[in-house]
Amino acid sequence: MEILDNSEIGSESSSTLTSAMKGYLTETAKWGRFLAIISFISIAFIVLLAFSIGTIFSKLGNQPGMESLGGVAAFGAVFTVIYLLLAVLMFFPALYLFKFSAGILKSIPSLDIHGIESALSNLKSLFKFYGVFTIVILAFYGIIFLFAMIGALAS
Repeated sequence: MEILDNSEIGSESSSTLTSAMKGYLTETAKWGRFLAIISFISIAFIVLLAFSIGTIFSKLGNQPGMESLGGVAAFGAVFTVIYLLLAVLMFFPALYLFKFSAGILKSIPSLDIHGIESALSNLKSLFKFYGVFTIVILAFYGIIFLFAMIGALAS
């Protein structure tokens, strides 16, 4: 097992990874690649559903008894846009995860430090994306809660 000297940690010349670190990174990259591929397949299904939902709603609007609903086909367009936005939102974390995994799996055997650094940069971007997304969702929940409180006090 290779051991890092404390004086090398954090310095630019430090390019030694322990065998345990290599193993952890490789195993993480394999699972990351699997999850990224599953995400890409899910995104493809969401895009297919996005373009199919308009047809489904237009057929539903032509059914007997559904005329009273009016613009059922408009709901299909709304759902198409929502599903396409969801697919775009899912694409970026899947891409970051795939780039991280591919970079680690390519760079670890040859100990290409620049490749590992680039891969870890993609991992950082993945976590940054999820962090910002979480902040946005929490802010959205806060706004909903605020409007619910105002509505409850107003009634």
